[in-house]
Parts: sequence; structure tokens; C-alpha cells
Amino acid sequence: MNKYDFDKQLKRLPSAVFYKWAVPIANAFIPLLPKGLARHKVTYVHGKAGNIGFHTLRPKRTTNSSLPCLFYMHGGGFAYKQTFVHYKLEQVYCTDAPCIVFSVDYPVLPKATYPTEIDAAVHCYKYMADNAERLSIDITRIVIGGDSAGGNL
Repeated sequence: MNKYDFDKQLKRLPSAVFYKWAVPIANAFIPLLPKGLARHKVTYVHGKAGNIGFHTLRPKRTTNSSLPCLFYMHGGGFAYKQTFVHYKLEQVYCTDAPCIVFSVDYPVLPKATYPTEIDAAVHCYKYMADNAERLSIDITRIVIGGDSAGGNL
């Protein structure tokens, strides 16, 4: 850490107890939170690309057979799973664009370490591109985005 002149506050790392106990406990309760999706506006489908989970949101009020796609990765400091906040953001993107939102549930800390998250994102992108016709995605109109840690990916 001496190679760069960091502020002393940035040199503090969370304790091992935090990563070993607090994060997994928080992640255990996140699925219990309400997703907050308006089922009359979007269609939610969960899937797996190998052993990596993903879900898609598709607007219900569309006549197009294939739509543009937002390949989305959620935030959470690489430690937390998706929450209802992310689902609501995805719904806004899906209905206002309108587009299909393909969201990756990449592995998180403490079990997943760098570059596991990147590998998961690349794997899911390849899966999405290979299955674009089945997923009703217009392969010529894909954008990649995310927030916080997902934006970093």
C-alpha cells in the first residue's frame, strides 16, 4: 500500500467478520424483500446460463416480436445481490424505452473473488447473444449498462 499516497481513511479495510458473516446474512434476507414489479406492465422470466442466474423483463404493451436490449448488471459493491430497488429501475428502463432488460445475477463476495464477476458477465452476454432469437432480442440493438459495481463491470 506504500506505492500510492492514499488518504488514511481509504486504507481501512472491512474486517473479515464483516465479509464472513454480515454480508451473507444480508444476502439471505434480500430475496424476502418485495420485488415491487408491476406485473401488468412487464413480464418477468428467470433463467440460467450454465450456473449463473439471470432474469429478463419485457414490456407487455408492445407489438414488436424483437426489441432492443439493455444488458444490465446491478450494483451492490460486489457483495450484495439484487434488491427491489434494482428491479424497479429495470422496470422503468423496460417500459419507458421500451426494451428487454437482461439482468445478470453475478456471484458476490465473499465466495466470489475477482475476476469471477467479469467472467459471469461475459458468459451471460455470450449466452444472450447466442439465444437472441429465442429471447426476442434484436441483436443489432444491444446496450450494456449498470449501476455502481455493475457499472464498473
